[in-house]
Amino acid sequence: MKLEKSKSLFTYYSLPIGFFLLIFLTTIYAYHQTKKRGLLLKRQAFEFRTQLAKSAIERRFLQNTQLLRGAKGFFESTQTVTRQEWYRYIKTLQLDKMYPGIQGTGFAQMVKSGEVKAHIEAIRSEGFPDYTITPAGERPIYIPIIFLEPFEGRNLSAFGFDMYSDSIRREAMDKAWVTGEPALSGKLTLVQEITEVKQPGFLLYLPVYNTKTESLTVSERLSNLVGFVYNPFRAYDLMSGIFQDHYPDLDIEIYDGVIKKENLLYDKEHSVSCLTTKDLQTSSEVYLAQRKWTICFAATPGFGASPDDDLPKVILAGGTIIG
Repeated sequence: MKLEKSKSLFTYYSLPIGFFLLIFLTTIYAYHQTKKRGLLLKRQAFEFRTQLAKSAIERRFLQNTQLLRGAKGFFESTQTVTRQEWYRYIKTLQLDKMYPGIQGTGFAQMVKSGEVKAHIEAIRSEGFPDYTITPAGERPIYIPIIFLEPFEGRNLSAFGFDMYSDSIRREAMDKAWVTGEPALSGKLTLVQEITEVKQPGFLLYLPVYNTKTESLTVSERLSNLVGFVYNPFRAYDLMSGIFQDHYPDLDIEIYDGVIKKENLLYDKEHSVSCLTTKDLQTSSEVYLAQRKWTICFAATPGFGASPDDDLPKVILAGGTIIG
């Protein structure tokens, strides 16, 4: 009798238990598939957004390179650019409007050790009685800043600074000098950083020669250097100008070289989060004017939020209740 009763109970409950298991397993499968698809769509959106941001940086440096090529052509076509002509030329470019975040565009002149006195007297005769080359000291070559527009505010502190006296700047200048191509410096502090809060900076150089640059040999480039047209950049000002408000859901960090805290040039969220691991995170190397940068992207907590984010939970809860 007990055996028959047990068989009867098993027969009675087997059908609903089977249906429950079927519904439950189907719900679990649907939950995981929906969640997987949602993560895939977020990953695709993340990769698309990071590519846009990376392209924006590369495009901006291409534009700045073209700006310097134009300035180089201006110098090489006349060889006697005056301060007033440089001012009018740069003003026509509308840098603050067309290149938001740029600190300025300047020219640094090549001065050999025996030419220092004449150089200083020439600049002082233009109405700058206190002009001198800084830092002081005997060096075989000086490349001081003589033009820098806009010639106001922070940029006044750079007037007369010998950029060739600094090893980081000199490395980039030598690279540009030898190759005849634009060269980006490493991370440094600009002489324009005159306030307590300082930003990381870097410079973009393009050499100017006293002869046409087509088909020059290395030795000809070395012997015909007049100076450099260049752009100084404050990293946070520049990147704010590039990104503006277009990437609120991305943390973007830029490193000069490899990802190390001391190499950090820019951190959009001020979190240095790319030194830790996240689900939606990637890094990419870019080569800008003969220098490598590593750009790290990480999704902010609200990245890609949509009403469909709760769909897996709704499926799980609904399937469980039905079961």
